[in-house]
Amino acid sequence: MTRPLRLVRTILFAFLGLLLLAGLAFSTWAYRDGQEWLDRTVRERIEAAVAKATVSGYHFRMDTLGTRFRSGDVLIHGIQLDHDSSLNDSLRAGVHEYLFAAQARTIALRGLSIWRAVLLREVHVRSIEVDGPLLQYTIGDHRVALKAPFERLKGSGSNPPLFSVEVVIVRDARAIMQDLSGRLPVLNASGLDILAEAVNVTHTGNRRRADLHVGEVDLALDSLSANIAGGYRLHFGAVHLSDRMRRGRVRDISLHRTDPGPSKHRTTELGLHVDSIVFDAPDIGGLIADQALRMKALSVHGLDLEATLDKELPEGPLRPVALPPAALLALPFPVRIDSVHLVDNTLRYRERSDATGRWGTITFNALDATFSGIDNTPDRPQDATGIEGRISCLFMDTARLSAHYTAEVEGGQDFTFTATVQQLPFAALDTLTSNLLRLSLSSGTLDRMHLVMKGNERKARGTMDLHYTDLVATISEQATPAQRHSMFGSVMDHVMTADNGGGLSDRQKRSYSVERDQQRSLLTFIWHFTRS
Repeated sequence: MTRPLRLVRTILFAFLGLLLLAGLAFSTWAYRDGQEWLDRTVRERIEAAVAKATVSGYHFRMDTLGTRFRSGDVLIHGIQLDHDSSLNDSLRAGVHEYLFAAQARTIALRGLSIWRAVLLREVHVRSIEVDGPLLQYTIGDHRVALKAPFERLKGSGSNPPLFSVEVVIVRDARAIMQDLSGRLPVLNASGLDILAEAVNVTHTGNRRRADLHVGEVDLALDSLSANIAGGYRLHFGAVHLSDRMRRGRVRDISLHRTDPGPSKHRTTELGLHVDSIVFDAPDIGGLIADQALRMKALSVHGLDLEATLDKELPEGPLRPVALPPAALLALPFPVRIDSVHLVDNTLRYRERSDATGRWGTITFNALDATFSGIDNTPDRPQDATGIEGRISCLFMDTARLSAHYTAEVEGGQDFTFTATVQQLPFAALDTLTSNLLRLSLSSGTLDRMHLVMKGNERKARGTMDLHYTDLVATISEQATPAQRHSMFGSVMDHVMTADNGGGLSDRQKRSYSVERDQQRSLLTFIWHFTRS
């Protein structure tokens, strides 16, 4: 062997020996004296990262922090993040998009690359386990941007992973969200368990924008409740959503008035109970990372809805109601649901007439429906036809009703609604017409009614085609003489030469045009058009 090669080999062995001695010396120091330094350094790094990710006015503290050099574990007890109450004013002024506070009994980081975190300030963790956290969000008029804190951090290199965790486990969490603008209710969630895989935050290129990626997520929740506008309380029972199983379910949904007192103004009061809502192929990871609601299908089972309107009450403050396409586009987050199914549902509408002072009720039982085209995303297919719905039910417990609804999502709020009712005994309508219209229908059959309604947010036009046989109609006993004389004007005077119109059979088709009250929802607009 030549002399230069022997020299290189000697130097190499000497260098390796020095490295070995240095490693042994460092290991001895780390074992005996370095643990305190490592704990202190990791604590300082965490506090510095939190300070950089938050804004002035936040406070962060940890009761204890311990590291295990060999396993790469970090165990934190009594962690808490809160902020000054003065930041709420900054949120209302639009300076900040949202405020966040949190506390937890313990947070355990398993398999953390400690030296990479200390030297390169990059976090790679095998798992993070959080026990008993309380999470509090306060939002204003803006959509919550979960990526904002990460965008305040700087990584090293051209495009490094800033944060990478194989598995995140959250046990027995509670969460509260409050909207200072009043648009959204205060949400209270309890018994929240989350299992999330492949959680990564990266910087794209040299830009400071952070991208949040979440793989498969399993989420379970004991209950969720909220007090919402109008004196209502909304409650959800057990919730389970799973990317792995591609399924989700929410049980026992209810909506009821918390204030039992009478209303001061005319408004539609609601009572609601739903047995369950089932999700097919929901994207839970996307819901968390992108705040986007995407799924293949949503099915509502056993819905029981009652709506009540007292027209004897004075009109309240004007509150414009958007039709479904405008309401869908106004949502502050992306929604794409291929189909929505209603299975075995019941709807009841009760109304008290301001002319008669009496109540009338319309019922829709065994209601099944399918809606498609629920999509407000900018990348929806160009050939998308908009929202389409097909409905079938039992009307007034006796007659089969079928309906079809279509609406454009963009380019206006034009919609078309058609409905057909067949073989309806007029006696099933007697209480309704007597109480609301002062007209008693004692016998006969509505063989067929076909309604065509084409409208938008301002008005609707259409036709009503009626075919009935053996109709016996009587002016209600509650009608005053003046009402009996003017009830339906010259048309009814011509049809009814006496109180009893007796045995009428006819087929009529009339055209109508009705202006829409901007406070009317789609359902009340259809009801108003039908009555006209």
